[in-house]
Amino acid sequence: MNSNVQLFYATCSAINLDKMVRDVATGKETHDFRHTPKGKKNRTPIDSSRKSRYINFNAERQKILSQCHVVCTTLSGAGSKAFIESVTRDEFPQFEFDAVIIDEACQGSEMSTLIPFKYNPNVVILVGDPNQLPVMSFSPDASRCNADRSLFDRLHANGWPINMLRIQYRMHPSIVSFPSKTFYNNNLITCDLIKNRSPAQWHDHIAFPPYLLWNMNSGIMSRGNNGGIFNSAEANFVVHLLKGFARKYPDIRNIDIGIISFYNDQVTRIKDKMKDAGLLRWMASNNVSVQVSTVDGFQGSEKDIIILSCVRSRWEGSKESNSIGFLKDFRRVNVALTRAKYSLWVVANCDMLNRDPLWNSLIEDAHKRNLISESRNLSTWTDEQTIKKHKSSKPRKGGRKGKSDKNKMKKEE
Repeated sequence: MNSNVQLFYATCSAINLDKMVRDVATGKETHDFRHTPKGKKNRTPIDSSRKSRYINFNAERQKILSQCHVVCTTLSGAGSKAFIESVTRDEFPQFEFDAVIIDEACQGSEMSTLIPFKYNPNVVILVGDPNQLPVMSFSPDASRCNADRSLFDRLHANGWPINMLRIQYRMHPSIVSFPSKTFYNNNLITCDLIKNRSPAQWHDHIAFPPYLLWNMNSGIMSRGNNGGIFNSAEANFVVHLLKGFARKYPDIRNIDIGIISFYNDQVTRIKDKMKDAGLLRWMASNNVSVQVSTVDGFQGSEKDIIILSCVRSRWEGSKESNSIGFLKDFRRVNVALTRAKYSLWVVANCDMLNRDPLWNSLIEDAHKRNLISESRNLSTWTDEQTIKKHKSSKPRKGGRKGKSDKNKMKKEE
């Protein structure tokens, strides 16, 4: 962007804009957007007449937006009454935007995406990934009528040319390998910056490599009072994994950890089990951030380490289940597998998930790379400093475990 651009102003809704108006009108802040040379403060004395408690919000919004070169808003915010009145007045004919850029365009419905088109842009750029989270819709009728389809998807389906951004700047090569092959036809390219990045200090430990699938077939699924699904044994394992990491690396600082689940009730269980004094003390003293949320909560974000809790297993009372629920949605799986920068550790019941083609391919891939471990190994491994070889086992379809691979394979770095 040209260095002479005078302003970047972001607002997610008219509420933020109105807060800014109130600050200006009451003298709390000037929000002077004129270009200021580096090193100089840009403070303009406030006219005492503007300190009135009575604020003309429309007039103040116009004064602010008349100085803006870039305005950031949500799709619905672009259609709000306050925003429209501020940028479409006859005395401000210049408020036809030259360009509209819509981020996460695959998550906005077609109708919502069309809202900013009313400002007559010369260029519209849609940025999104059709292989990640789609438009959120709870109406079967809307789905039947394609009302839950994004404009990006419509244009893509009709042969509109798509420019794929192939270079990825986030994931360790071991993490990106399976998503690239499965969701992007092996088209993703890891940039040199990531390839040449120093390994994380925990990568030498057998329990904390860049990528590992923990097979936990002892857990059972239960339903909460609200009908939600959780797996207490798996939640316990996730927290033990985090505690083991904290024990091995008590002095590690300034890292971000994400714990993802496909189910809200599992998120609640994990949060409850994380209320451990030692764990909380380690997080606070070392500035370690841990976010626990569903897949939807992690869309668009990244963490140094991701622990993925898949939940699905046999039902309480030994009732068999062939359904894997949300885990059948390849877009949600893709989001969950692509949030990590340095390490991704997947906790799953492989005997259950290998009945699904997508998850079976993930398990096969991890087995070929010798990156599957049984959950019972965690306690032993977190008592050892460095082990150079994995010995993984591949579960057979139908719920029986296969024999361990007797050939020693070098652990993937």
